[in-house]
Amino acid sequence: MARRGKSKSKRSTVVQDEMKIKQKVKSQFAEEVKSWQQQAENLTSMMEKEKKEFRDQLAAIQAKNETNEEKCKSMEKEIETEQTKFKELKGKHNYICDQMKQNLECPVCLEIPRTGPVYVCPNGHFVCKKCTTGSCPICIDFMGNGKSLLAAYILELIEHKCKFVECE
Repeated sequence: MARRGKSKSKRSTVVQDEMKIKQKVKSQFAEEVKSWQQQAENLTSMMEKEKKEFRDQLAAIQAKNETNEEKCKSMEKEIETEQTKFKELKGKHNYICDQMKQNLECPVCLEIPRTGPVYVCPNGHFVCKKCTTGSCPICIDFMGNGKSLLAAYILELIEHKCKFVECE
């Protein structure tokens, strides 16, 4: 019986030791779970902060994009307006150039002289140097030696067609 008592006490000590170990493991496990829960909460909190920052950045980018789209539309309208003005000015320029060419055209050969001198009668009619004779072909007045410096200058400024037939 003495053996039984010793073995019983040994068993109860072993059981108590096992219980202590289980309690210790359980306690450690609970601490680990608590630690993991805390880390999960921290990560969730960080994610929420990053989500909020991302949403704020996205909202700022969208606002900037809307502003840029408005500026782009405004610039497109401005470009259209300027293109219209340019077309009008180009039309006026072409009209003025055509008028100058018509007025500088020699009434005899119907060509626009390429260079000066451009002879002029006392009444202001132009004649190219190839077609100059003693009298004006338009008013039949005496030509003289009158030369128009303005007409020669304008001839230098206007665009001429190429004198070669094959050229475009």
